[in-house]
Amino acid sequence: MTHPSPELLAGYLDDTLPGHDKQEVELHLSACAECRAEVTEVRRLQVRRRRRQLAGVLVPLAAAAAVVLMLVTPRDAGPPTGLRSGSDGEQPLEIVSPAPTAEVVAGPVAFAWRSAGTGANYTITLQEGDGRIAWRFIVDDTVAVAPDSIVFAPGRTWFWSVDALLPDGQSRSTGVQRLRIRP
Repeated sequence: MTHPSPELLAGYLDDTLPGHDKQEVELHLSACAECRAEVTEVRRLQVRRRRRQLAGVLVPLAAAAAVVLMLVTPRDAGPPTGLRSGSDGEQPLEIVSPAPTAEVVAGPVAFAWRSAGTGANYTITLQEGDGRIAWRFIVDDTVAVAPDSIVFAPGRTWFWSVDALLPDGQSRSTGVQRLRIRP
């Protein structure tokens, strides 16, 4: 019995043989255990090689997918950093005028507070009794006078606050204060 040439077996394994040659090789393999074993071993090696090639592609793809997943998965922010919120033991920004319990006379109102430190910027916010913002002003001083366009009518209630932003990113606040206009 003549065995198929290595070229014919390679063509058979690559599935590139024309129909007639393929039938001859299959007929020979059905009768020859030696060639069948050789073809089986070569196929096993081909499968192993394909798996290694596939792993060479899949491992980097899996690593890239893991990186993308880490980047897009929301994470717990953890404990607050204190940035712009101040520490728990920090004192509020101290009010000078008008005192929190005082009633002011109708007319221009001057707001004053103690300094939060060198380089601080302050935002004063004045709100009407219903919460609408009537005036917001940013200043680097510790005094601000409400503009004449705001009419402080007797009997009305207003709310105001000052927020200080320090150069290191921390903040301090007076908290919201009630402003009562004397009747």
